[in-house]
Amino acid sequence: MIQRIQSLYLSAVIIVSLLLLTGNLLRFSDESGRILKLLINGNLTDQTGQVIQKAEGTLSVMAILILICLISIITILLFRKRKKQLLLTGVLIILSTGLIALLLWYAFSMKAAFSMNVIPGLNMGLPVLILLFSFLAYRGILKDDRLVKSYDRLR
Repeated sequence: MIQRIQSLYLSAVIIVSLLLLTGNLLRFSDESGRILKLLINGNLTDQTGQVIQKAEGTLSVMAILILICLISIITILLFRKRKKQLLLTGVLIILSTGLIALLLWYAFSMKAAFSMNVIPGLNMGLPVLILLFSFLAYRGILKDDRLVKSYDRLR
């Protein structure tokens, strides 16, 4: 059952979270029109790459993303144990919701601290994609579990 659709969704969760790990988290623009990026390592940099400020606590974002990757890999490998898959996918949904909340907190705190505006971009949508793919994987695992239970009733 490793070739099921939920394996593809969980693989997409891994890919999207790795994309988010390699790039910048958020982009801002200040009053002068300068574009600033908040990187995964916590540095707030400008277009030239010069570090302007070091943000505290971005290691929690990195830890959540690594944990999401690891749990997704483990969930794919537990294809024979659907109950554990459901539990781990539920944990993925909770972690991705926490990731979205944490990134929103960073966006609003940076906006208030430096009076900058958040620039919407692709990286702002990636945590939502992680949540969506996690939810779709949960539905796929639940569907498989119900199918197996219905076959057990027929025997």
